[in-house]
Amino acid sequence: MKRFVLIIVFLAVPAFAATIHVPVDQPTIQDGITAASDGDTVLVAAGDYDEGAVLQFLGKDVVVVSESGASSTKILSEVEFGLGDTLGPVLEGFEVKRIVVGSLANPTVRACLIHNDEFLWILGAGCYIASGDVLFEECIFDDNWTMENGGGVFIEGANSRVEFVSCSFTNNYARIRGAGLCAEDHSVVKFSECDFVEQVLSELRGTDFDCFGCDSIVAEDCSFIPRDAGFIGLWDVSLMPVEYARLSGCTFAGPGQNYAAVIMAWGQSEEAEIVIENTVISGCYHVLDLMGWTGQLTVDCCVFHDFNSVEADNAPISGYANADPLFCDPDNRDYSVSEFSPCAAAYSPCGEPVGRYAVGCTSTYICGDANADGIVNITDAVHLVNYVFVEGSLWPSPPIAGDANCDNLTNITDVVYLIAYIFDDGPLPCAECP
Repeated sequence: MKRFVLIIVFLAVPAFAATIHVPVDQPTIQDGITAASDGDTVLVAAGDYDEGAVLQFLGKDVVVVSESGASSTKILSEVEFGLGDTLGPVLEGFEVKRIVVGSLANPTVRACLIHNDEFLWILGAGCYIASGDVLFEECIFDDNWTMENGGGVFIEGANSRVEFVSCSFTNNYARIRGAGLCAEDHSVVKFSECDFVEQVLSELRGTDFDCFGCDSIVAEDCSFIPRDAGFIGLWDVSLMPVEYARLSGCTFAGPGQNYAAVIMAWGQSEEAEIVIENTVISGCYHVLDLMGWTGQLTVDCCVFHDFNSVEADNAPISGYANADPLFCDPDNRDYSVSEFSPCAAAYSPCGEPVGRYAVGCTSTYICGDANADGIVNITDAVHLVNYVFVEGSLWPSPPIAGDANCDNLTNITDVVYLIAYIFDDGPLPCAECP
């Protein structure tokens, strides 16, 4: 007699994620979140939505997304990711008044306009983050004004890990610290391809961002554009104290030497480290204000221009070229660079691009006119002597203008060539170029 054994295997099949339409399926966004389960999407039609005092995600792993984007879909309430929102909720495509991230929440906020447009007496007029892993992508923090710290964003808590990718901070205000962003208490912050434009700071420091006790803050391929020359800035980037900071591939374009300083870091521990690399800084009084600095400082492949000093507690700093970056049209906020710029890879201090912006225009120059005054004379030879022999002296502008004998180098032989041209009927600069 044969026996047959029937083995039944039960497979766990996940339920299909649902899409809840607002206002068709549920009248409000909050009702949509309440009805949703983890993995569901709440799809919101264009319009203005008054969700009461606070719109809450209720600890659910849901995606709340608008159909038409932030330009036509507005949440008139504060949005809160609270304790328990740890799985990764998403908010995408809205204009919102303010975002609050509670303890250990891990949201993603994408393509949102955070725009409060009123004076508040709170930390973080646009966004307050207690702790958690938070990602902002393609967001705009605009017109968020506080009489406290952190106009655009305020971050605190040792468990805060916050990243901003392709975000903009415009016209945010803080009375005390960090008009764009203020981060404290061992938080970790990273900016990638972000723009800081025309922040307003009233009293203390960190016009674009202030790091007060951060473990780490990194800015890669970012731009920092303050207000016009009538605005007196106070320390664009404040790092006091910080364990590790790195600015890489960034462009700081200040209004001139009435702007106090770009980077300020006072009295750090010996373990602290600041790295500034492939960055252009133009138009300020102090490039670095490092009074009492005892930590590690690395400056590499940078271009500094239109400044009064570059020093760390009265000690000179190397690793940069004192050169005009040759922005294409700075009066109209075009900070791409000329093909002959010292920020272009062909002419930079290290053979790599410097700053956030690529080559965007061409320009003309007179060969041998090292000081860019429109004529070739003895002042150009003096300019080249200083450039060759005095560290930190102003480069020829553009750099190629100093190569009078066309040997692809700028050195003492170009000085000799110019003197022969000026005083001994020698050949014209670049006359023997191939």
